[in-house]
Amino acid sequence: MSLPKVNQIEYGVELPISKQKVKFHPFTVKEQRTLLLALEDGSAEVIGTALINITQWCLLDEIDVKTLAGPDLEWLFLQIRMKSVGETSQVRFTCEECDSPNDYEIDLTNVQLSEGDMEAGKIMLDDKVGMTLAPPSFGTVERLLEGKEELDVETLFSLVGECVDNIFDEEFVHNRADFEEDELQVFIDSLSSENFDKISAYFEQLPKLSYTVNYKCNKEGCGHENEVEL
Repeated sequence: MSLPKVNQIEYGVELPISKQKVKFHPFTVKEQRTLLLALEDGSAEVIGTALINITQWCLLDEIDVKTLAGPDLEWLFLQIRMKSVGETSQVRFTCEECDSPNDYEIDLTNVQLSEGDMEAGKIMLDDKVGMTLAPPSFGTVERLLEGKEELDVETLFSLVGECVDNIFDEEFVHNRADFEEDELQVFIDSLSSENFDKISAYFEQLPKLSYTVNYKCNKEGCGHENEVEL
């Protein structure tokens, strides 16, 4: 006779970027253990992989979390974390004035998604021709940045190609499925520096999770007012 299963509480949320409605359950022992082991390791790669796996395991919908935009994935993990272990988190900051450690409790409900113009993905390249870009998925960014510490020029060009939704003029809209990879590359290579500046600006203004901490150093004789952007 098999052991009984414990019923899990289900929660529903709407993702801020895609506006998809998804359901999830809080951490089980499996997810909690994975998170603790990742935090114990401390490396960005291990923690990032744990974030992806935990979110996928907790999601009750048939969605590959790597296809979600980065802010959607991070925001979803935050909602799961809050429902699992609470809405606050203890962190330690170092005073920028005296280097003393300061413990601080963050209210995770105050973490905000920065404003971004999603309509900015429609970019006019001249008076008649334009393109529409979609926010990059977490999986796309992860794949392109594998083995790299930062986004270089070549990777940015590749990212643009991955995010093209369509190219249009006054008469036609050419959807991504309508043209080959080499055609797209020729098109991107023909863009002017001004065009590419507009494209870069779109990626820079995409929404992202943010939290500002203002605290006064608790070391006697210091009292420096610190501000930390998370």
